[in-house]
Parts: sequence; C-alpha cells; structure tokens
Amino acid sequence: MGLHHPRMMLSRITDDAERAKRMGFGGKLRIHPKQVNIVINAFPPTEAEIAWAQRVIAADKTSKGGAVKLDGRMIDRPVVL
Repeated sequence: MGLHHPRMMLSRITDDAERAKRMGFGGKLRIHPKQVNIVINAFPPTEAEIAWAQRVIAADKTSKGGAVKLDGRMIDRPVVL
C-alpha cells in the first residue's frame, strides 16, 4: 500500500486499491494521471453518499455563501469544494 511509482504495473495498483477498500479505506493518493481511474473504480460512492452530496450542494445554494447545518454537521465552502 502507499504511493506507487508512475511506471509501476497498473494491475498491481488495482490490486492494492481493492485491498485498501476491503480494509475500510475510503480512497488512495495517486501521483500519476494513469492511476486516477483505477482508484475511482475501486472506491465508487454509495447511493447514500451521492444523495448526501446532492443535499450538500442544494444546502450550499440556499446559504448565499455562508455556513449551514445539515444532518447536525456544519457545511461551508471547504466541504462543498
């Protein structure tokens, strides 16, 4: 696990990302564009995560740039970005 050299075999990066997902990690750092889609495919968002993100965007639109409370959490620009 950890960062991989950009020239490392993509199959090894795929295996590593899948192992990290099974271990409970939510993502991985990448240092080369060829590695990005591998990680995106290994860590797809759940339907609940997509729904929450849509609610965050909707709350941000009504906030006029300020912080809002959503599900007991403070949502402001860094969360939205």
